[in-house]
This record gives sequence, C-alpha cells and structure tokens, in this order.
Amino acid sequence: MGIARIGASIIQIPMLWNLHPASRKYNKFVQNFNLAIQRVIARYEEVSGFEEKISKDNENDDSNDSMLALMSNAGFSREVIADEIKTMLGAGYETTSTTVELLLVMLALYPKYQNECRQEVDAIFNNDIKCPSGKLTLETLSEMKHLERCLFETMRMYPAGPIVGRKLETALKINNELEIPVGTTVGIPIVLLHRCPKNFPEPDQFQPDRFLAENCIKRHPIRTCRFQRVLGVALVPEIRFLFLAMKLAIMEAKTLVAYILREFEVETSDKIEDVTHIPSITVQLERGYYFRFKKRMDVPAGV
Repeated sequence: MGIARIGASIIQIPMLWNLHPASRKYNKFVQNFNLAIQRVIARYEEVSGFEEKISKDNENDDSNDSMLALMSNAGFSREVIADEIKTMLGAGYETTSTTVELLLVMLALYPKYQNECRQEVDAIFNNDIKCPSGKLTLETLSEMKHLERCLFETMRMYPAGPIVGRKLETALKINNELEIPVGTTVGIPIVLLHRCPKNFPEPDQFQPDRFLAENCIKRHPIRTCRFQRVLGVALVPEIRFLFLAMKLAIMEAKTLVAYILREFEVETSDKIEDVTHIPSITVQLERGYYFRFKKRMDVPAGV
C-alpha cells in the first residue's frame, strides 16, 4: 500500500490520500504495528526493568532483551527505541533473505571468492574454542572478513533499499535556477551512488576487496552510506547503537551462508542478467535464482 502510494503522485497529497480506500487499511496496519512494538517495550520494562536488566546482561548476548538494554543504556528515548525495532524487523527478514540469495549467486558465479570464504569458515568451525559444539558466536562471526567483504560487495551492487527518502532540513540548491525548499522529501538513489564509476571504479564488476579497510578509508562516507552504518560501529563509538538493525541483518546473513558453505558447494546455471528486479522500496526479484547445493566430500565427520 505504501509502495503504491509512492508510485502514484496524485495520492501523495495527504488530503487525497485520506480519501483513498487503501489509506484506511494502511493506517490500521501502521496502528497495529506500532501497538505491537509498544507492547514489546512495555513487557520488557515490566518483567525485568531496564536498570536491573542492563546490569545482568552479558555484553555478547544477542537476544532481543539485550538489544533493548543496550539502547536504553545509551540514553535512547522510548520513541527512538520503537523506531529502531521497526527498522530491525524490516532489515532482519525480507531484505536479508533477498540479500542472502544474491550473495549465494555471487559466490556461485565467482568460485575463487567462494573458496576463500569456505576456507575462512572451515578454520573457525574446526576450532573448538572459537566454535564450541559447532555453534557460531558473535565473536567468530566478526572474524569472517572474507565473507563480510563479499556480503558488502553484494549489498553495493544490489542494495536492499535502492532508494531512500529524506526530508530536507535546509534548502538544497541544485543550480542557479532550481532550489528545493526546506521540508521537501527527496529520494536518494542509493543504487546509482553505488554504481557510479567515480565512487567505485568498474562498478559492474564483483570486487569484494573494495571493502578492505585500507580501501574504505580512501572513500568519502557518503559514497558508502549503507556500509557506514556497519563500518561506523567500529570507527565512531558515538553511533555504535544507532544501527542495530543493520548489524542484525549482517549477522543473520553471515550465519546462514557460513553454515551453507560448511556443508555445500554452491553452483548456479543462472547469470546476474537472467533475473530482473521489480521497482520497489526494497530490492525485489522478479523470480528466484536456480541453485545446486553439492554436498562437500571433504567436510569433517560429525558435521
């Protein structure tokens, strides 16, 4: 419903949108969704209390309660926490599943990078200290640098949010004749930023090493705005709690792909150009990719 409204300029006008039949269904959905989020926060406060829970939470606990505690301890208001939970839910499911699918395609099309990621994953799984009982931890996930770079490069080429909207706090002067006034919502084409040769040479090539630390430092943050949310967590302590949704999505994607690479070799008969994208707020594939998961013969016994 929200996507349909964006695509129809006439119902961008609030008065006309409120008269549209879809607006009632949309408003009801938003109301119920917001109430559900508030109930989650209220239940957390009631059961454990923010102050008490924070003192007990382990820093590496990745539960929902721990995330709520971290945000509260950082001084976030109830409203900001609610917004982060909404983003977390959005980033953690639909967009993550599509990004994982695209990452598997890239690894299938580029066996060299798939093998590098598999060697990295095997080294972690084969270490009983790093991976007790065959279970990944937050610490070991952070060590998967090859896989992370492949994921970031996939996100660069196929951003989960191809376009984002931002409301101008100051007037934006385009040229001598055109100025966009304060309060206007503008669309920022993330996909064009990521495919611009000035920002990323040979933008249509899959090159995960773009995200080596030494290469990231050379680029202006605006050129990698999606990734600054993740990279900024380590580089700028003041914003480490602002992007929990992105961190959650990264952890989910790395976990799923790591377990797949541990047991299978991934192949595909498709090519990137075989599948087209549907214009949408989030990345949407017209159809799924075809995969072949070939059971590894060299995987250690018991896996």
